Amino acid sequence: PPPPPPPPPPPHPHPSPTRRSSDLPVTITYIAATGELTVVPTDGTTPLPEADLDSLIQGITYENTSQAPTEGARTLTFTATDDSGLTSDPAVSTITVAAVNDPPILDLNSVADSGDPNRDYSDTFTEGDTPVAVVDATADVSDLTENDLVELKVAVDPATVFDGAEEVISINGVTIPIDADFTDTTTSVGGVPVTITYTAATGELTVVPTDGTTPVPEADLDSLIQGITYENTSQAPTEGARTLTFTATDDSGLTSDPAVSTITVAAVNDPP
Repeated sequence: PPPPPPPPPPPHPHPSPTRRSSDLPVTITYIAATGELTVVPTDGTTPLPEADLDSLIQGITYENTSQAPTEGARTLTFTATDDSGLTSDPAVSTITVAAVNDPPILDLNSVADSGDPNRDYSDTFTEGDTPVAVVDATADVSDLTENDLVELKVAVDPATVFDGAEEVISINGVTIPIDADFTDTTTSVGGVPVTITYTAATGELTVVPTDGTTPVPEADLDSLIQGITYENTSQAPTEGARTLTFTATDDSGLTSDPAVSTITVAAVNDPP
């Protein structure tokens, strides 16, 4: 006769884990007027598995996307209620928002925006033209809500200046030949007396409050920048690009990324 069949294997010593139910339909509601957020079973009765509710709570996050957030505490008060209507004692989460002093943003071709990396500008000056603006009419400097700008710097690359005193920059009604040092303490921006200094050897032009501390109002600094012009009065100008690199600095010493204006000089073939 055939041998008897082998005995069945013994039961596994560890029972298989029970799969948690994580697909219970729920309704999530938030009421802005009261700041109250609720999560309830959509059918109103089926309990939420505790382990899945734990995971839900553990995954809640907070974010503030403002570039100038209001500092201080944000409080979130948690409670849980069972199907008998009994509610837990409240547990409070406190999230403290801290602002960061961001550097200014300076854009020569549009309104300053941290999300716009294209901040340069270019134009052409043709021999015999009237002065040309070195930035767009919408050029803008922003220090978000801090409004504490204390320096504008425009660096003219000396290696691109070929025509001596015939190349001039005008700023705030002051005309500066870019082959010679210059200082002016007679002007103001937005009611703030400023000192304008130009150093020919480095090509560096600075505008700072004369008292060294009073911030220049942003809107007035925008107007100042928008009004800067370049002119070449030579009747035989050296063709090529003139570059002006702009930066703005706040009273914490934070400086914007540089924005570059490129003015291309074009000569005209004059008749004899």
